[in-house]
Amino acid sequence: MNMGVWIPLCQSLVWPIFIGIVILCFRKRISSLLHTIVDRVEKGDSLQLGSGGISIQRKELLKLPAQEKPDEGKKVATKDSDILASDIPVHLLNSMYIIHQISSPRVDNDGLERRVVRVYLDADNEDFLDRVERVEYHLHPTFPHPIRVMTNREKNFELLTRAWGQFNLSANVYVKGHKKPIILMRYINFH
Repeated sequence: MNMGVWIPLCQSLVWPIFIGIVILCFRKRISSLLHTIVDRVEKGDSLQLGSGGISIQRKELLKLPAQEKPDEGKKVATKDSDILASDIPVHLLNSMYIIHQISSPRVDNDGLERRVVRVYLDADNEDFLDRVERVEYHLHPTFPHPIRVMTNREKNFELLTRAWGQFNLSANVYVKGHKKPIILMRYINFH
């Protein structure tokens, strides 16, 4: 027999066999570790392997209250001004946005690292903000009191809160004289 064929074959099989034996011996611990990782990611924790390696984070949009469905006889939205079935001018709909700022991380009394998140409303024109009555922020459901209403125009309807992870935020912006809000979204990240 030609040993030149068998030696490379054995060398290429050593690592897969070794990894298979390790998995077989530690299958309960590996299974437990995988379940723990999945549970933490589903709860909103992020997972990073290595300093620049794999990063896993669950990204899910908050479920907003369902919009009213038009009755069969009513006109369906066909242009920008019909969006949200309101009479809010298009220039207002397209010129307001949410901004956020993040502080440096700090360790709280419970030993967990958190950041101060500052969220506020801004617009292309300051006069647009004068027309806003209130902003209803919808935080991630894991926050205490996830729905928060801000009415302070002087501070641009600012919301201050502490957060341990990144999340999606939505804001219902209520404009004076209009029943339906402008709905804005913002991904609150720590970068």
